[in-house]
Amino acid sequence: MNDFLNPARMRAWCIIMAAGMGLWAALAIGQAVLGLGDAGSGLGLDFTCFRAAGVLAAKGMAAAVYQPDAMSAAQHAQRTLPQGQFFPFLYPPTYLLLCVPLTWLPYWPSMVLFLLAGLVPLLLALRLLEPPAFGWLPILAFPGILLTAGSGQNGFFTAACFAGFMLLADPRPLLAGACLGLLACKPHFAILAPLVLLVAGRRRCLAGAAATFAIMAGASLLAFGPGEWTAFLAAAGDTTRTITGGMTNQAKINSTFIAVRMLGSSLALAAIVQGIVSAIVLVALLRFVRRRPGGAAEGAALAAAALLATPYLADYDLACLAPPLAFAAARGVRQGWGRWDKILLLTAYLLPLFARGVAARTDVQVAPLVMAGLLFVIVRRGEGSSSFLQKRTKKLLPLRSPASANAPV
Repeated sequence: MNDFLNPARMRAWCIIMAAGMGLWAALAIGQAVLGLGDAGSGLGLDFTCFRAAGVLAAKGMAAAVYQPDAMSAAQHAQRTLPQGQFFPFLYPPTYLLLCVPLTWLPYWPSMVLFLLAGLVPLLLALRLLEPPAFGWLPILAFPGILLTAGSGQNGFFTAACFAGFMLLADPRPLLAGACLGLLACKPHFAILAPLVLLVAGRRRCLAGAAATFAIMAGASLLAFGPGEWTAFLAAAGDTTRTITGGMTNQAKINSTFIAVRMLGSSLALAAIVQGIVSAIVLVALLRFVRRRPGGAAEGAALAAAALLATPYLADYDLACLAPPLAFAAARGVRQGWGRWDKILLLTAYLLPLFARGVAARTDVQVAPLVMAGLLFVIVRRGEGSSSFLQKRTKKLLPLRSPASANAPV
């Protein structure tokens, strides 16, 4: 299998995928701009939620983002939506700090800048993380990019936070921690991070993450007042019910919890299975970081583990697969491939392309198994796995001192 997946074949497949996705994107944008048919009407639809939240917050009505009637009215004022449809705001008040600037431009330019703000740093980070010979083609052909951009979602931001940590953990630990601290906007992806940083001995990273989280929480409190946090906590129960039992399109959720629910299980059984999977993932992750394999390896494992540990993982967040995939590919090129490494990485690479369709047609969500395979590839070995980054980044991000190149703190 490793011989079959050679560079020439991979390059050819990436060209085909990139051409197909580019054609789809051009048709969807053209239909949306020209108003031809329904194919382009859903382009960037989820962005409506973020901009509507920003509009309400800018008007001094931040607490209203957690009120369905107010959010529905604000969203229908942004663009044409089906009667009765609206997108609930499932994020903590810290995320509103990013939503208010979205109101400074008209809707479509605002959405483009919103996507680029996460996509550009993610692409630059991936180019440093991946094998140098790969070039831009496998990055731009990654299906998770089209999926996130097409839905107008924030998966690029989340992926860029993990990628930033992977690049900065050794040379700039405080900034690396700040990257994880930005996940205060999406805290269900950061649940594992504090314990991982403690076990890895990365005290500076932990300090940077805690400081960033505190600054964002304090800034949101000063900007919007305590009423917004009260409204968020009051709406938390509705959010939980939406995630656990009220979603009409469960095929787009890639977590173990929803995978078990789609098989017809009870909420209790799904929660138990998710808890067991999360515990196993945490143990494997902590055993791995205790070896102190380096910042890139630890960040790759943390990103892969975070996707498995959360019960709420929408398909647009599969963009977070890109940083650990880039790292695992670079390590394989430098240190050699395990027997099943290439096929496991290829399956994870293609996951955003087929996970939702398979789940919708069969009620079987395969994403947790695929993500578990990616995590296995990363954690099954770790010694010296981050050394390839040091030469590539030391000119841009010089280490604090020569002795700190492999230091975990």
